[in-house]
This record gives sequence, C-alpha cells and structure tokens, in this order.
Amino acid sequence: MTNLSPATNAVLDAFLNGFVCRQSCNVAFEADRNGLAAALRAAVKFTKKQKITKTLGVTMAKSHPYCLERDLLAIADELEGQ
Repeated sequence: MTNLSPATNAVLDAFLNGFVCRQSCNVAFEADRNGLAAALRAAVKFTKKQKITKTLGVTMAKSHPYCLERDLLAIADELEGQ
C-alpha cells in the first residue's frame, strides 16, 4: 500500500486493532462492532473542525466541532487506493 495520510492511517489502525482473531491470527479475522466504532471515532478525530466567529479581530465564539463529508470520503478513497 502507498503512503497514507495521518488521518487515514489512524482510521485503518483503529479498525485493525478492533479485529477479533477467530481460528489462526494469520488466516482469518472478523471485524467486530467495536473495531468499526473505533475507526469511525478516529476518522472524526482527524477531520474535526470548528468555525470561529470573530468581531473586529476578537474571538467571539467557536462552533460545536463538526466533520465535512468530503474529509471522510477522502479517507475512504485513500483506503481504496483511489
């Protein structure tokens, strides 16, 4: 696999760490819900942004953290090698 961005590496690592070994660890793996949840949390952590409202150069408020669809889809594209 090519070099992945830090965000994509974090998602992939979180997903792989959530795998449960069934039979031989070198032969068969089955993903569980916890692994998928961990991967999603890693994706959010690395794509989280906040809008900052400023008035006359003074920070007035920060928005609730949010993720952009394009950021999450970019991670999916990178994992698929696109």
